[in-house]
Parts: sequence; C-alpha cells; structure tokens
Amino acid sequence: MPSITKTSRYMIGTAHDLGCDPEGGKWTRVCLIHQTLMNYPTQRSAKFHSIPLNDGCEGCERGLTREEWDAYWAYPNG
Repeated sequence: MPSITKTSRYMIGTAHDLGCDPEGGKWTRVCLIHQTLMNYPTQRSAKFHSIPLNDGCEGCERGLTREEWDAYWAYPNG
C-alpha cells in the first residue's frame, strides 16, 4: 500500500509510489506549487525539508508564484 503524505504545499512518498527515479534517495518530496522534485534517504528527512524555512523547494524559497517560476526557467541565462 502506498505511503503518501500530502500537505497544502508538498507531497511526500517513496519514489516508487510517486513514479519518480529513486537514484537520489528512496523518498521523494514534490512541491505541488512549482512541480519540483527532491529525493531524500529517509521519510523523516523528506518531511523535515518540507517545513517552511527548512530548505523547501527553490521556487518557494524565492517566494515565486508558479507563473514566475516558469518564466524564471524559460530564461535561465537572463
């Protein structure tokens, strides 16, 4: 049975359950706002890094909306 935790900002589960590559760690955190992925070795570390101010996704740390995030990546050199 999948072990997926969903908050207002993140979804955390095993890479396998979320359909992600487990190379960076068994547990994956997905930012639901910016669609960024980050892998962690343990569920505990994935949950720790999903608390604001504890190393969230880059878009969240920059305070960007999804549209601003998409525009940021559309022009990575400018």
